[in-house]
Amino acid sequence: MRSLVKFSVASAAAGLALTMVACASDGGANDEAANKPEVTLSVANFDPENTALSKSFQLWMDEVEGRSQGRIGFEVFYNGSLCGTADMNDCLRDGIADIGFSSSGYAPADFPLAELGSLGFQSTDMQASSDALQQLYSESEEMQAEFASANQRLLFFSPAGAHAIAMREEISGLKELAGKSIRATGGQSISLDELGANPVAAGLGEVFESIERGVIAGGSFAPELASKIRIYEVAPYFYDTGAYTGGIIQMMWTMNSGVWDSLDPELQGAVDAATAAVQPFVAKDFLNPGTEEACRVMIEAGATFNEIGPEADGKAWAESAKKRLEETWLANAAGSAEAPDALLDRYQELIVERDSGDHRTAAQICMELQ
Repeated sequence: MRSLVKFSVASAAAGLALTMVACASDGGANDEAANKPEVTLSVANFDPENTALSKSFQLWMDEVEGRSQGRIGFEVFYNGSLCGTADMNDCLRDGIADIGFSSSGYAPADFPLAELGSLGFQSTDMQASSDALQQLYSESEEMQAEFASANQRLLFFSPAGAHAIAMREEISGLKELAGKSIRATGGQSISLDELGANPVAAGLGEVFESIERGVIAGGSFAPELASKIRIYEVAPYFYDTGAYTGGIIQMMWTMNSGVWDSLDPELQGAVDAATAAVQPFVAKDFLNPGTEEACRVMIEAGATFNEIGPEADGKAWAESAKKRLEETWLANAAGSAEAPDALLDRYQELIVERDSGDHRTAAQICMELQ
């Protein structure tokens, strides 16, 4: 009888211990479940994590997580590990990624209206151009329909640094670019063609060797990109063509339409609020500091940043190239907008409204650090 009592007490104690362990385990599981986001969105980014625009999007994600009270989380794939530059549009269309980093210039046939952001010679204020394009999207049902046709919903346009021409050998003026093969993409090709240069659509993976071997004379790059791919080692002479062209590309962050539609109104509101908090400050808080950092690296390695002219040649170039770029855009947009000329006028009007008058090209930032 005594043994039975002893056994019963021991059994009860063991049972109590097991119950406590089970409760503790359940509590941990419950805590983990409570901390897990309701929605985890995959983000495809072909850039490394430490670039200016990657950092700006990290702030945006932090804002979304905070404003959604942790209901939305993110899994980010950098360096093109999920979707690369060339296939980003298809990746987002097909839902391989929920969110992606791209540009209309990578898929101009799908985004003929958004290609307004690739028109050079509009403004040297990168943020003003980005803000204008963002506002235009909110006003234009035709632009919204363009993104919807690509199964995407715009999150925000992001300014990119004004380009400079990096040359293998020194030049003394714009006219010396005539006859030279220069790496360029998108609207830059038309701009350089207006100078008599030979635009070459060399990929980033091949441009370093092409310059080093003398196959091409140089290329058009934002300084941060030039630093990242070490182009200054083979083309150390940078010229501020951006002083004439202004911005020549707008990047964009977009979300798969089905994913956007699956978010409840509260979560959609958190996403839009994050955009309003981050998008207007990308140039000041991220691009300019990123450019300064890149400039210091390149200048320390022996690169030089220079003005280029004469100014009269620059103004003449700006006038002829701007007209040609706008005519090309109007022709390409004709099938996507009822009045593309009115859309272009509105874009230019919005830029003028937002131009701060207090801004520097990327090359000018570098020149100040020399």
